[in-house]
Amino acid sequence: ILSSGINAEYGGVSRKFWQGSRDHRGTQEKPGRVATLIEDCSGTVCGLGFELSPEEADATFAYLGDRETGYNLKEVTFYPSDPSQRKQTVLVYTACASNPDYLGPAPVRDMAECIATSEGQSGPNCEYLFNLAHMMRLLFPSASDDELFELERKVKRN
Repeated sequence: ILSSGINAEYGGVSRKFWQGSRDHRGTQEKPGRVATLIEDCSGTVCGLGFELSPEEADATFAYLGDRETGYNLKEVTFYPSDPSQRKQTVLVYTACASNPDYLGPAPVRDMAECIATSEGQSGPNCEYLFNLAHMMRLLFPSASDDELFELERKVKRN
């Protein structure tokens, strides 16, 4: 549905590898760990924002409402990287502990071990981590995402 995004920083959330993946990057017996957004009033995260036309909105939210079951829909502040664009309030999905696939926080070494050794129908969990780290460096070269890059370093050492 969406062809291109707007580079931006989002306020009020942080990216964490606290979500389990029992299909794409892990199995029922050994879930992988994938990134999710958590509510964090002092947090910020870089990512892409997508503007939907009114015609696209209903279908997109119906699809996401089904796919993102077990998440909270939250309004956050969107700060585009392009200074000619204005900040605005946007919607994101955030993790919640009641989601059956929510794994929550863990020591980085334990998360790295899980990511290094898990694989699902979409491939190795480490491939997901490495692709995300690569894209963050490509799209947001000055961004800091301590957990992401620390996990990447530890998994590469495994």
